Amino acid sequence: MPYLIVDSVSLYHRTTMRMLFIAVVLTSIYSVQGSKILMVFSLPSKSHFILGYALAKGLVKAGHDITMITTFTDKIPEGKGSLRFIPIENCGKKFEESEKTSGFNILDMASSSSFMNLAAMNFLDDACMRNAFVDPEVQKLMKSKEKFDVVLVESLMTDALIAFGCHFNAPVILLGSIGAAAWISNVVGNPTPPSYVPNTFVTFAENMTFMQRTENALLELLSKLNFELNVYPVQSKLVKEFFPNCPDIHELHKNVALVLSNSHESVNAATPKVPNLIDIGGFHISPGGKLPQDLQKILDNAKSGVVYFSLGSHLKPSQMKKDVKEAIIKVLSSLKQTVFCKWDAEEWPNKSDNIILGKWFPQQELLAHPNVKLFITHAGLLSLTETVYVGIPILALPVLGDQKINAAKAESLGIGLGLSITDLSEDTFRNAVIDILNNPKYSENVKRRSEILRDRPIPPLDLAIYWIEYVAKYKQVSHLRVYGTNLPWYQYYLIDVILFWNFVFIMSVYIVFKLFKRICCASKKDKLKKS
Repeated sequence: MPYLIVDSVSLYHRTTMRMLFIAVVLTSIYSVQGSKILMVFSLPSKSHFILGYALAKGLVKAGHDITMITTFTDKIPEGKGSLRFIPIENCGKKFEESEKTSGFNILDMASSSSFMNLAAMNFLDDACMRNAFVDPEVQKLMKSKEKFDVVLVESLMTDALIAFGCHFNAPVILLGSIGAAAWISNVVGNPTPPSYVPNTFVTFAENMTFMQRTENALLELLSKLNFELNVYPVQSKLVKEFFPNCPDIHELHKNVALVLSNSHESVNAATPKVPNLIDIGGFHISPGGKLPQDLQKILDNAKSGVVYFSLGSHLKPSQMKKDVKEAIIKVLSSLKQTVFCKWDAEEWPNKSDNIILGKWFPQQELLAHPNVKLFITHAGLLSLTETVYVGIPILALPVLGDQKINAAKAESLGIGLGLSITDLSEDTFRNAVIDILNNPKYSENVKRRSEILRDRPIPPLDLAIYWIEYVAKYKQVSHLRVYGTNLPWYQYYLIDVILFWNFVFIMSVYIVFKLFKRICCASKKDKLKKS
């Protein structure tokens, strides 16, 4: 009995301290004077804008004034602060036009190697950054005398955008939209041992085989060389062209105060974190949203459950290979479940009654409905996080970027399966769908992951706002940066030390060999003389 009393008192104190800690942090969040924040989201993906807009809404509610350079816009949120959009041309339209003229199909990237996916990133991001810099409204902002307390930039091999911080003499915060990828780790000196931290573009999770570790190590090496020999020189030229008074990329990196990483251990594998790398995965999720009445009614009446099919905001399922598209249509049409299909075209041969087609669905609200049993997805990180949050297993059909490793993570965690969309057959697709729907292990595993994602001392959006306000308050937060960020890459990886001591070792062996050879020769000569 005394032990029960002690445990109860201990539990009471722990709970009280936790609530006090949350109260103090939340009070500090909403009591700080409003700051002026410039947000730069120049990439052509709607899902990436969703991340930035979610953060902007939270900051406006907290009383901050936001200026957002972006390829998309939305309604102005209510709050103590304000939001001003500076819309720029969507550079993705240029790629869509080139796809039409060249016959290139982005879905073909599903069969590309990890090395090809890495190379493709260089071209896209350089074009999109230049597109942002030359925009007349952005140029007008740069020539104005506006002041900002913080510049927040989406980081996806877009380091030249950090120059906005130099131009406005403000500290920079990066948002890692797909987690702490190589371009993030390079900036803040975050350790990424290739023995167990997979590169963003591989197709396997952290439990690697020998050959996978070999591929991962090679890709990591090529990634580093790509940054030093290609990415950073090209982006330094961009900086010099549009921000002539700012230093090169390596010096600009030192102006990065903090990184907010869209990741969490419930979805991403646990990895080392330097002090200025903060996980805020799931911050964009806003539970409690309402569905349109027509969709609500269909979902409520789906007694056999619901399957949701969506390849995200950029991929177009109508452009899939004919046999793959036919296999997917045939399997989904044969299910007893109601199927919501996000489809970009009107055609659906012999559409059965269980299929609900739409060019857009409110994804978070739809997934949150209790009748949804399976999410067939491209495995983008936002979609993966949202489905883990509500506790629904997935069937992943990855195409490009981090989607393949996200699919591998889902399999590794036991929350779903992944299939190649390039050689998908009716049988493999049907077997995977039936397996996930009927095997309770997937649902059990994802529900546990959902609990882990939700069980946090501070909501991730509030945590992000706290750290943004922290940087706005202190400006210089060098105390959070590890010293490794001051070292050139060859010193960071001890290349100079390894080369020097290898040279010393080789020379030592060489000298010993020469001495031994001379001694042996001398002794032979002595023997010959004596004989």
